Amino acid sequence: MKYFMTNFVLVLGLVMTVPAPLWAMSSSGEPTRAYHPQVRETRGPVMIKGAKYSLWEPAEKGMLLLSGDVLRTEKGGYARVEFASGVIELYETSVLVIPSIGVQDRKKDIQEVVVEEGKALFDINPLGVERGFQFRTKNIQGGVKGTLFTVSFLEGGSAVNVYRGVVQVSDPARTEETRVELKAGKSVRVEKRADFKKVSGFDPSVALEDYQHRVPPGLNGKGLPADNNANPRNKGIRKRGGGKPGNNLNPDIRSISNNDQNDQGQDLQ
Repeated sequence: MKYFMTNFVLVLGLVMTVPAPLWAMSSSGEPTRAYHPQVRETRGPVMIKGAKYSLWEPAEKGMLLLSGDVLRTEKGGYARVEFASGVIELYETSVLVIPSIGVQDRKKDIQEVVVEEGKALFDINPLGVERGFQFRTKNIQGGVKGTLFTVSFLEGGSAVNVYRGVVQVSDPARTEETRVELKAGKSVRVEKRADFKKVSGFDPSVALEDYQHRVPPGLNGKGLPADNNANPRNKGIRKRGGGKPGNNLNPDIRSISNNDQNDQGQDLQ
């Protein structure tokens, strides 16, 4: 009996120390959000390279992302990354880096990324990262605690568009004179230091509706909202049903009446 009990305790201890599966099932039978960063969807050519490797390999659904990894999409490529504090959508011809910092290991959340090239969308949970979420490009840095926004580095400049929440942006040194706070419906594109104060406005409602249907926000060649200069009394918005993640981000434009605009605004509330 003593021998049996000893072995029973040993087996029970082993069972209790087995880690939970990456995508555990909830009480309702639905998969719960993985804590560890994971590639959840790819379309077209998407490549990944680890911090200690020189070769690129195709990124596949279910791959884990570790500190130091680099994710790259080529023409027509799209990748969706999910982690404990939110979602990242990386659009075509873009490069995203997860920096090698101590708090980002196999058991930690993503707290910082670098958009080296192209366009990316971020949907950050306000109850996610305790100390906020940080992002960088070659000439800006920023932080959020819960928001939906895009970051681009195109044609030598960085652009940030905020669709929900608030994003703080400054130069990489975080000097006070360059710091700006972007609320929903605000954009900034930075090529030189003076550009931090050139904040522009746009209507975020179309992009919010598009995001609900997994359609990328309309961005122009410099990463700003494609309808940024539309007549405010007759805004141009994208046609519905034609956009898919990873495809051309330059939207089709059509005019709508003020009544249609009001109806769409009510749908988003």
